[in-house]
Amino acid sequence: MLSKSCGFNELLIGGFLITAEVKTTPTKERKQTMTTETPENINSQSFKYSEIKEHFDDFIKNEGQDWVEEHKEDLHHEIFNTDYYIIGRHKAKLWLEDEVFNAIDIIKKYENFHFGSVNTDLSEPEKVVNMYVYIVGEEIVNKYLEEKEGQ
Repeated sequence: MLSKSCGFNELLIGGFLITAEVKTTPTKERKQTMTTETPENINSQSFKYSEIKEHFDDFIKNEGQDWVEEHKEDLHHEIFNTDYYIIGRHKAKLWLEDEVFNAIDIIKKYENFHFGSVNTDLSEPEKVVNMYVYIVGEEIVNKYLEEKEGQ
């Protein structure tokens, strides 16, 4: 339970009342924290793009074209959001190599642009990998659908 009164926040945790003084800044002086920076351009030169594209191609091949047509609207969700790409902290650290900060930057820009805030736990390598793959996967699916419509 959280209550605000007279510049103090009170929080009841496990029977203990924790009180903290809150200092507020007038609205005119607050800095805007939400960025409007557009997300990174994802392309075939992006980190691990070809590996993620191979995952996409294998999924499409295994499911077949009839399944793809039936799920065209949810293709990105079905391939990149219904299961984890990487499971395990150690495996995720190895997968990220020395690109961890670039992946985090891409995630931050993407989430700030689309959601107004960063929701991914950037301290967990597994979550960083899976969100990065989700973002790259979105570009791969969009490119695939554009090419399919152009045929």
